[in-house]
Amino acid sequence: MYRLKNGESIDCKVISLKKDYYRRKKFFYQKNSEFFEIFDAATPELNRNLNLFDEIAFEKFYLRKPLPGEIGCTLSHYLVLREYVESESSTPFILVAEDDAIFQDNLFDVIEECADYLPSKGVAMRLIQK
Repeated sequence: MYRLKNGESIDCKVISLKKDYYRRKKFFYQKNSEFFEIFDAATPELNRNLNLFDEIAFEKFYLRKPLPGEIGCTLSHYLVLREYVESESSTPFILVAEDDAIFQDNLFDVIEECADYLPSKGVAMRLIQK
């Protein structure tokens, strides 16, 4: 969890497969990673039990079957956000990263600037590296 200068907090989660020890190690070696908690990534097998990913809709849209990693990645992002919403967390923001994210040293400076312009819950922002 990261505390903004205005006193509010941001939940910080990193999505990572349990088996990917080295990816986790590399992620937590970088600056600003100390604010993140691990969210164990979903696998396609989980979808077989929960039936949350609509493979038929995916095939109609993309004209191909989804790859197992696409199913797992989509489920992971959905589940981490669902957990956040259902927890009724007192933090107004959540920052979700994948375990291969590489942060700029000024990550939280950028977040601080953006947070000043965002209302509380209900807004999604995606940070993309060029």
